[in-house]
Amino acid sequence: MGNVNPKRPTTHVARSKRRRRTADEARLEILMAAEAQFVASGPDSIRLQDIATVVGISHPAVLHHFGSREELVRTVVERAIEDLQSELIQTITRASGAPNVGEMGIVAAVSKLLREQRYARLFGWLLLSGHDPLLAPTPRENWTRIVDAMHALRPNPAAKIEDTRFAVALLSFALLGEALAGGSIFGASGYEAADPAPGQRFRDWLSVLLRDHLNRQESQVTAIDNIVSTGQRSVVQVEPQEPPPSSHVEDDSLQLRLREVIEASLPNADASVNHVAAKLNLSARTLQRRLQERRTTFFDELERVRQRLAERYLTEGNMNVSQSSLALGFSDLKSFERAFHRWFGCSPREWRKRIGYVRKANRDSTRSLA
Repeated sequence: MGNVNPKRPTTHVARSKRRRRTADEARLEILMAAEAQFVASGPDSIRLQDIATVVGISHPAVLHHFGSREELVRTVVERAIEDLQSELIQTITRASGAPNVGEMGIVAAVSKLLREQRYARLFGWLLLSGHDPLLAPTPRENWTRIVDAMHALRPNPAAKIEDTRFAVALLSFALLGEALAGGSIFGASGYEAADPAPGQRFRDWLSVLLRDHLNRQESQVTAIDNIVSTGQRSVVQVEPQEPPPSSHVEDDSLQLRLREVIEASLPNADASVNHVAAKLNLSARTLQRRLQERRTTFFDELERVRQRLAERYLTEGNMNVSQSSLALGFSDLKSFERAFHRWFGCSPREWRKRIGYVRKANRDSTRSLA
């Protein structure tokens, strides 16, 4: 067979009218168009002909300014990373001169930058395509400036610089991850994916965590300080605790009755903590306290009941996926599918297919033995 070049998919690119512009204006517009394409679809989607069409110039004009596609992509990356780091340095510097800003203001500003600007998606695309966005000398120098600016905010002059580096790294991991996958992770954690409240509470929680750690005084030594002081891993010894007498989950009568009430309440979509507690002749606060004593929560118990019933409904085959979702008290099918994937690592429909394959294999095995 001869060499066959697959046709590239046809893309429809909005064409701008050509107009006179200075060299600096043309260069900036090319960069902005390339960056928009980069953020939307990744670095591999950047085509010089498409960029030329969007800006309203010729293909050779793009090459005149940047020489090659690779040079254009490199410039887009450097510009975006330098802009991000410049914004971060300004944010931290403002915090150092304004006591009312503090760690919460820093976390809020950085999170807003990553979520509302193009930076998080651009960073993610770079990493997925095998590029290190912080490899060049200028981004690394700016990263050191960010760490130094954060370190200057610490009230303890004896604080180790490596400890601040780790704090900045933790903040970066957390906020970049939230910007890219916050909705998905919060959804898997039991929250509605479109609800912004968990994200805000997470950022407030992260701010307090960062503040309490960075503002520790010299006398407040922890296991973390042993790590940054010696460079060695630290194993924290925890004294074993005797479990409370009623911590055996399956044998506890309260939890057994609780699960029975939850199961009976699910089809009516009324398995709230207040409703279930009333059925048990308890207040919601008392129920939650007693469950805490047993090292569990109402949400954990609700999850266990739903998981057990979901497996039964879809394995026995008496209900389809939509009927199972309603029987388990979910407000919509998407919420059920997210929960099911969290429990079993696959969708309800994939589960049904696997059960079908297993049953068929068992029938075939039985016939062969006969």
